[in-house]
Amino acid sequence: MKKGLILLNNKVEDVEAIATQALLRRAGFKIDSFTLETTKEIKTAYNQKLTVDYLYDEIKDKNYDFLILPGGGHVFNWLENSNIDNLVKKYYNDNKLIAAICAAPLFLNKVELLKNRDFTAFPDVVSNIKGNFIKDAKVVNDNNIITARSAGVVYDFVYEIIKEIGNETVLNELKKSIVY
Repeated sequence: MKKGLILLNNKVEDVEAIATQALLRRAGFKIDSFTLETTKEIKTAYNQKLTVDYLYDEIKDKNYDFLILPGGGHVFNWLENSNIDNLVKKYYNDNKLIAAICAAPLFLNKVELLKNRDFTAFPDVVSNIKGNFIKDAKVVNDNNIITARSAGVVYDFVYEIIKEIGNETVLNELKKSIVY
């Protein structure tokens, strides 16, 4: 089964982070978390305390099949961080799936991955993104980059990730297990 890596920092949006990770694990994927913070203990946007699996420096030599970037206030705290820029570019250059939701497409925009691509994102941040914003889309999949609008579409986001890296059987089993 494929392995994914999810970014969890202080002020990450709870549903986008926790539900995405939980649903993908429920579907049978190995999902590890990492942080750009200096400690593995973080607090989400709604003050849930979480322990992240790895600090950024600990993931450098690890191999994952896809990268998940949840949104929330943490995006604005880390937008000028070269470590996240380098990681996003590495996944893109290695032709690996990158999935970003809500404000997290700003990370992709910063390294110009959305230029000349269709995307969606949280409406308040789209004016800062160079690309083709699909206003009414919940989720957009454009050539190995998945973007999603907000916490309200987390299930659609996860389903699109599974369709891209898994298969319809895995997706249907997940839907059945959660009585979708």
